[in-house]
Amino acid sequence: MGALDVILRMLKPGDEIIAGNDLYGGSNRLLTYLRVHGGITTHHIDTTEPSNFGPLLESPNVKMVLLETPTNPLLQIADIEAICTLVHARQPECIIVVDNTMMTSYLQRPLELGADVVYDSATKYLSGHHDLMAGAVICDRDDLAKRIFFTINAVGNGLTPIDSFLLLRGVKTLALRVDKQQASAKRVADYLHALGFRVLFPSLADHVGHAIHQKQASGPGAVLSFITGDASLSERIVGATRLWGISVSFGCVNSLISMPCLMSCVRSHLARADRAGTPRSTPESARSATCRKT
Repeated sequence: MGALDVILRMLKPGDEIIAGNDLYGGSNRLLTYLRVHGGITTHHIDTTEPSNFGPLLESPNVKMVLLETPTNPLLQIADIEAICTLVHARQPECIIVVDNTMMTSYLQRPLELGADVVYDSATKYLSGHHDLMAGAVICDRDDLAKRIFFTINAVGNGLTPIDSFLLLRGVKTLALRVDKQQASAKRVADYLHALGFRVLFPSLADHVGHAIHQKQASGPGAVLSFITGDASLSERIVGATRLWGISVSFGCVNSLISMPCLMSCVRSHLARADRAGTPRSTPESARSATCRKT
């Protein structure tokens, strides 16, 4: 979240953001804070359809687009290249930001698809050991790099030497870990799919956005969601697992599972065989609805 906070400090009161409707809960909390205290408005839309951006791009105040793809936990897929082409044609000065935590640059490289800034929660796959809290911000424009560096230097949230060491240690094994993790996730997805559950995972041919994801990423990642249709069944599944620990983070060497409406820090609408959940930043009505359909 520190990485996103640094990025959002490039905006000023009166600016507007276009973002997805299935963002990480912490991102939603920060965007809400900026709306209330900073006068920066966020428009949440379905980013799986590029044409949804058109009407909002009529406003000259739109200064940033914030994307997640795949989203967590609905695994929605946004066409990064198509969105970047559309946005930059309509609003050349608009900064397109991609949260690439779910994929990392090992599987997906948004800068090559037209994005301006990419950030990762290095706490997740980049570290891979659950012993570090960090974020990584990447861009290939000198003007943006200078603004981002100024903020990091000014507020003092750069990594300490030991944190930098831990992050570099994790990156060395990133490819090995991700290859194994997504292979395991695919086996779980295929198994759940065969049992008749509705499984959300980009490797499945019936996943909405499957073709787009294959075009822009070299693998499905290792987070999947599935819908049981029965909250009590979901609770029994979560409680009965032996290889999966109950937790709200992902990307470590451990396998994790969680259920949205019974956990305080997770943010979603589903129970998921790696991570699934809904944070307290999500309205109570949404969490209740989630519990009914999980």
